Amino acid sequence: MDEDLANPSNGRKGKEPTTSCLENNLTLTLDGLHRQVDTAATIRVDWAHMKGDPAFTFGNPEEQVIIVNRILRAASVAKEKIVRLASSYLLANKWYAAQVDSARLSEWSQVQQKTADISEVMPMANEEAKRLSTLIKEIENELQKAEKNVYEAKFHDKTELYKRVAYTLQNRLQEQQQDIHALTLQVRELESKAQAKKTDNGEMTDTMENTTASKQMQLTGLQVQVECETRRVQQVYSGCDDKFEQDHGGQKERSDFERETEECHQRHVSPYHQQVYDDYYHESRRKSTEGPISDPDYFEQMIAEVKTYSEDEPEPMDEDHDLVLENISSDEGDARDNNEEINDETWRRRRLREDLLQMENVLQNFPFRKIGESSRGVESWVKCAFCRRVGQHCSDSSSEVTYGDERYNIVRHGGLCKHCLDQCPPDKCKFKPRRCWYCERIRGIIAEDIMPDDGGHHRALCNVPNARNTLRRRIEDIRRQLNG
Repeated sequence: MDEDLANPSNGRKGKEPTTSCLENNLTLTLDGLHRQVDTAATIRVDWAHMKGDPAFTFGNPEEQVIIVNRILRAASVAKEKIVRLASSYLLANKWYAAQVDSARLSEWSQVQQKTADISEVMPMANEEAKRLSTLIKEIENELQKAEKNVYEAKFHDKTELYKRVAYTLQNRLQEQQQDIHALTLQVRELESKAQAKKTDNGEMTDTMENTTASKQMQLTGLQVQVECETRRVQQVYSGCDDKFEQDHGGQKERSDFERETEECHQRHVSPYHQQVYDDYYHESRRKSTEGPISDPDYFEQMIAEVKTYSEDEPEPMDEDHDLVLENISSDEGDARDNNEEINDETWRRRRLREDLLQMENVLQNFPFRKIGESSRGVESWVKCAFCRRVGQHCSDSSSEVTYGDERYNIVRHGGLCKHCLDQCPPDKCKFKPRRCWYCERIRGIIAEDIMPDDGGHHRALCNVPNARNTLRRRIEDIRRQLNG
């Protein structure tokens, strides 16, 4: 029989429990009641922390439903246990008071480490049950909102995804247009230098012409990429419109593959431009060692499609292509043969100049850490992991310790999790998949090797913001090599 029903059952049968048995039952029940009160307080703190956590607020609706359900179940179980233990304690206390005198009852109450007076225990249990009831209602309302978001997200996920893809492609398109403009200026400058020194130095003229041809091939390849990216943006926007019509009007859309295939079949490229595209592709594959996205694969597929139709009648090129390619030799193999004649020293200096330009650009946009005694918008419960101040600033802005490596050692020696700066098992931390904001700013570029290889960390522990001088030293080293 359950221990909560043992004493009432014995009383019904006329069996009275002994005094020591009642004292033991009262002690265990009182201890369990206080533990449940502490558990209820922990649940309230966890819920307050969860409501202010961006990972929960901006997370997927499905994840929100799971988390809210867990907290709701814990709160409901805690309330039930508090009510059950309080009722059991009240019954056992009345039974014990009827068997012993007031002196022994007072003596037993004084022995207990926690409050054992029935006049104080019952109000405490009642107050905690009321708090849990209020918390349960709040959590149930939040659960209804999360379930509603799950239902609505099914109709908006694809449209939002298309919009994000279109936004990304537009940004990439703008960057490539800027590269085209920069390469056009470089081509014109190299052509003017080659023309000015043509009579004085034949070898220098050949080098300039070869470099000019290479720049022109890069420019042509970038223009082709821009056309492809423009087409992809149009396809994404078209997909958004077709998705809207399909949800509201029942119209069936053609797949992106069918539209892309039809556009490729309608496109005709001359044999010479086919060779230029092919040369640029191999040149770009030699320079780039690690692409952050799958654009090279997409560009290779586009080149293959262009080669398939290289035997068709050539269409007249527009004025922009004629302006850029008017000085390229009509011989299809001249650019490739001239590139092979450039010596290793020329290529080395060229790569150094390219690295220098990339590093200077990275240095201008290098992420920095904002240090201060206070941070705007910090919740009142947020505690800094390094100075232990509450509600003043986040851990990343702490002025007590500003270097990422020193912060990492403090967290490691303090037994804290490197993902959430709290006391939780690192392999089970729910924030482990979150990426560092500073590392993401330099991922996929020439300064990517500065990122610490520690399997992920909280942004407050990152040492990337402290590596600005390292990047400056690299720039100075490249400048010395170019001037040497």
